[in-house]
Amino acid sequence: MSVAALAALAMLSPLPAPGEVAAAVSPVAVADDAPPLLLRGGVAVWRLAPADFGTPAARLHLRTPCLRLRYPDQDVSLCLVKRRKVRVHHSNQGTYGLQATRTREPGGRLLLKLRTADLMLPKGTATLVQTCAAPRCDPPRYGEPIVVTRLRLSSCRAAAPWYVTAGTGKGRAVALTFDDGPWSDTGMVLRTLHDLGVPATFFIVGRNGDSRRAELRRMAREGHQLANHTWNHADLTRRSDSAVHRELGMTDRLISETTQQRTCAFRAPYAAESSRVIGLARGEGLVTVNWNVDPRDWTPQSSQTTAERVLRATQPGSIIILHDGAYGARTAAALPSIVRALRARGYRFLTLAELLDLTPRYER
Repeated sequence: MSVAALAALAMLSPLPAPGEVAAAVSPVAVADDAPPLLLRGGVAVWRLAPADFGTPAARLHLRTPCLRLRYPDQDVSLCLVKRRKVRVHHSNQGTYGLQATRTREPGGRLLLKLRTADLMLPKGTATLVQTCAAPRCDPPRYGEPIVVTRLRLSSCRAAAPWYVTAGTGKGRAVALTFDDGPWSDTGMVLRTLHDLGVPATFFIVGRNGDSRRAELRRMAREGHQLANHTWNHADLTRRSDSAVHRELGMTDRLISETTQQRTCAFRAPYAAESSRVIGLARGEGLVTVNWNVDPRDWTPQSSQTTAERVLRATQPGSIIILHDGAYGARTAAALPSIVRALRARGYRFLTLAELLDLTPRYER
């Protein structure tokens, strides 16, 4: 069966919602020589022939279907190890587990859904090189190129509570946030996040972003969220209402015009908040977001110290504040240790829009 035929078959049944990857046990058998994975527009449809796995509800957890994707710089494997447990291994990032959502559709089809934000497949062109079914792996026989695209955050919507310092209800999930950029070291931070497959939220200082619009476009293109950190890094508690509106409005317009992403989050410089400032931000359609993990990476400390401070303080729902300016190179160097250690503890990484349920919307 060709890729085109598989695509036609996939169109017979509903695709998952944007931002999700679906592993589907279909009542329609798939030919043995057909690539079982089809990715397009950030959505993957993984079809497993029922002849291989029996009745999905009874036996799916007894087998271990796997696939391996080969990128130019790494391999990624995905294995279903239990009824809802998926193990993901990146050859240059390590291994982490994900919980899938199980739903049954009319006709008995079982859907296992994973969010692309959790799966963190690298963007680019990969080759499907192997599929496996426990207790053995089939020899490599697939060479179809697979283009993996990452959905781009296009907007979010502020909602109560209007001042937050942590997320709730997302289990072992955290948000990495970066303040004060973009700066000369922002590119290094973005490269590291890209290599790790981690989304983040960048609080943009408007005057910095105005002179580094390419970095803003790259943030949006690579799936990160952009947020408002005023135009001049101003202490808004010392500014008039009209000045606050200018600081926030100019930065929002810059982000929107440059990236076509509508922001919904604001962080006050120096953590200088007041009920007046929070109310004015709300009037601009922004929720004020502080943090509860601060490694003080803006001081001249080693990357190891930054990582240790983050790992010591992080808990489910943490919002971690970092900086992509000043000592941004040291912060970038700390990120692999932070991400790998937290993944080993079962954490996943979300944008603030996802962590705080700010109605994120995506586009291809």
